[in-house]
Amino acid sequence: GQPLASLSQAEYQRLGLAALLDCRDAVLVLDEPCQELDADGVRRLLALLRRLCDQGCTCIVVEHRLEFVAMADWVIDMGPEGGNRGGEILFAGTPGDLLGCENSFTAEHLRSQRFV
Repeated sequence: GQPLASLSQAEYQRLGLAALLDCRDAVLVLDEPCQELDADGVRRLLALLRRLCDQGCTCIVVEHRLEFVAMADWVIDMGPEGGNRGGEILFAGTPGDLLGCENSFTAEHLRSQRFV
């Protein structure tokens, strides 16, 4: 038994996701859920989100890790850069189709890493 106040943001977020394992038709919005996770934590989070999606949940994830982009059903890539140099929708579609987007840094990284 660890007090909730002593949990890291990542631990607190995982606890909240675990509580949804029996839910159906929930819509989850996650903003950079991998921010404080190591590689094993990222793998476990991906598995948990796949399970939730298989149960009928919708997961909307803002994330920069390519593992998340590659596993998505639908990707909205914004850019071309961040801050004042970004904010435009460069691409909307499947991760596989994103590979053909010429002005996307995300697509460039996916191609170089062969994630899709």
